[in-house]
Amino acid sequence: MSLHSLRIGLAKFWTKRGRKQLGQLVKQARERLGWSQRHVSDLTRQISPTYGVSDGAISTLENGAKEPKHNTVVAIAAVGFVINPVTGQPFTEDELFDIAAERLDPQTGKYKLGTEELTIAALIELEIKNQPRLPKRLALERLATKAQLDPDKLEAIYAGQTPTDEELAKLAQALTKDDGTFWHDIELQKVRDKELTRISHKLI
Repeated sequence: MSLHSLRIGLAKFWTKRGRKQLGQLVKQARERLGWSQRHVSDLTRQISPTYGVSDGAISTLENGAKEPKHNTVVAIAAVGFVINPVTGQPFTEDELFDIAAERLDPQTGKYKLGTEELTIAALIELEIKNQPRLPKRLALERLATKAQLDPDKLEAIYAGQTPTDEELAKLAQALTKDDGTFWHDIELQKVRDKELTRISHKLI
């Protein structure tokens, strides 16, 4: 699958509220700098004459009423004026896509589940993404220490290995919900069991 096709696929998970949130974020960042939509358009063309976008495309993105073309989001990320409050760096194109899918809160810079299917691996992924200053491997090791699990075991679970009840009890000490509270081991068992049920249905 090409990167273009992947981004088109990601756009399917955008929500109406997520689009509006992304549009407001871009507009606020632009106005804070005193830039017009035409100026942002000119900057995208300076970066890439081939992939630069029009001020009309930027208006569509900021309005949020309908889904913008994926290259508009890529161009906004390339200009680099929409800042992540956690890292102090410009939001990447992937982060902007995640904001539109309501997976990333632009105000706190924290990831949440959004419309993603609930799995143990997805919960581990959230914990890793919410440590943006750490390399992925180091974030995984830190999570393993917090959960009192062997790093290789946690990596295996992250890769799709089914965790035991005992391992889920340990993970419950480290995995947080969108509201900042910890998951209960019984809740994680239900997540795992539903995941196994979905897999078994696909095999039938």
